Amino acid sequence: MPKIQNRAFTFALLMSLIAFFVTLTPQIAQAQLPQQDVGPGVSAPERDLSNAKVQAWFFYRDECSNCKTILEDIVYPLMKSHPDDIDMRFYKLDDNYQAWKKIEAHFQVQTGPGLPITVLGDTVLVGLDQHQASLKSILETAIDGEKIAFANVPNLDMAEMQASDPRESTLNPEICSPDNPAACAFDQPIYVAYFYNVGCKDCGIAEVEMAQLEKLFNLQIEKFNIKEDADLAIWMAERISIDPNFGAPAIFIGDHAWIGDSEIKLEKIKPVLEPLREKGVPKFWESYDKSAGESKLVERFKELGKFGILLAGLIDGLNPCAFATIIFFVSYLTISDRKGKEILITGGMFTLGVFLAYFVVGIGFYKVLEKIIDIVKPIGLIINIITAIICLVFAWLSIKDFSKARAGDTADMALNLPEGIRKRINKTIREGAKASSYYWGAFVTGLLISLLEFACTGQMYLPMITSMISMPAMRGQGILWLALYNLMFIIPLIVVFVLAFFGTTSKQLTGFFKKHAAAVKIGLATIYVGLAIFLIVDIVQKLGWA
Repeated sequence: MPKIQNRAFTFALLMSLIAFFVTLTPQIAQAQLPQQDVGPGVSAPERDLSNAKVQAWFFYRDECSNCKTILEDIVYPLMKSHPDDIDMRFYKLDDNYQAWKKIEAHFQVQTGPGLPITVLGDTVLVGLDQHQASLKSILETAIDGEKIAFANVPNLDMAEMQASDPRESTLNPEICSPDNPAACAFDQPIYVAYFYNVGCKDCGIAEVEMAQLEKLFNLQIEKFNIKEDADLAIWMAERISIDPNFGAPAIFIGDHAWIGDSEIKLEKIKPVLEPLREKGVPKFWESYDKSAGESKLVERFKELGKFGILLAGLIDGLNPCAFATIIFFVSYLTISDRKGKEILITGGMFTLGVFLAYFVVGIGFYKVLEKIIDIVKPIGLIINIITAIICLVFAWLSIKDFSKARAGDTADMALNLPEGIRKRINKTIREGAKASSYYWGAFVTGLLISLLEFACTGQMYLPMITSMISMPAMRGQGILWLALYNLMFIIPLIVVFVLAFFGTTSKQLTGFFKKHAAAVKIGLATIYVGLAIFLIVDIVQKLGWA
């Protein structure tokens, strides 16, 4: 009996071992097979995406923050929620340059909006705005409806395209760089000055082109912000006799320059660099004298200021809106029995309030408009067109007011403050005179009146600021020239209060205003026309008509 039990135990143990190894062997074999990564753009081995409702290509760069935004906000969430419906292939633009050029030519893509770029059948989305506006709806519509297949581009073989994972940053070992000097061993360095701008959509595509050039030449690229280094930009442009009013992107190599994404192309730059490969190109901007360049920039501003900004500020301070308020204020000082130093101190505090109010409003408008134009370039062109039209309208109205002023009618002018605002200004002056601290009351009155008057005085101020932003020479110096404009604006105020100190009456000031109102109006009309001409020329240049 024990023998039978021992044999049964031995037999059971043997069968258990056989079953164990039969079960384990396939798993061991599977574990020894090479495993494929699974992630965005990389399909799992068992998943067949040939019937996916969406088949698309997504081009990006590691440095592109907009690309990461679109991936994280739209692409990855939809791929997660519809894993079998979206076959999105991811390609670094730098690694698939030739493929991209075929796509660009086939679809005639305008790359101005920048990266990322998504190709969905015959639809190509370029830049952050287009992706945010359309990508999600296109994908969802295709998932629920008609399939979108990979684009059919002549002479483009998808097998030759190098897919990648956007979540991983890799360095192409063939790129010539300080970390890979072997790739540059037989070439002398070619130094490149690259001008960019924050928010510049064209710059991303230009950098792709430069990345391709880096694979072919030993490029040493130094980057400059076109606003912060405006003096250097102007110096470089004048050095090779090109228009200094260029914008980003722009690159300078020796005596050559390429401006804008339409010029910064591999096929245009490569022939110029080939003869320079062996001897290289020095960092020519090391000879630039920054202090001399900045002084020259300031001199350009001064030349402009003599005939533009400063004159506009002075005439704006003499316009009927501002001058009528000055006369009323002086009249009220007289009625309030303010004399001598009280007039000077009160007038000084009032003038300081006016200056600060206009200066702060000007800075705010300048900064907001500058930021909008930097981010959305077409907006800048539209604003210039609108401002040019407004200047022409105001010039015509100023000429009509000139005719009225010559006839002695200064009460019913087109460019004047509405009656309601004039009454409100007079009320503010009276209330300010009752303040417990009269001088501080005058300061606050100046602040408030400036804001009320802005409906009229802003007719010159805002177009002037718009014109300043359109002048590349103003980059980095806009605040200084706003201050100078406003100093000129308050000069009539200072003169009037000094005259009041010496006994000039409001009646005499009114007579002076009526006598010279026509000259002020024709001066305003002249400046409006000048601003309109400047803006029209700028518009024509930006549209490429000249």
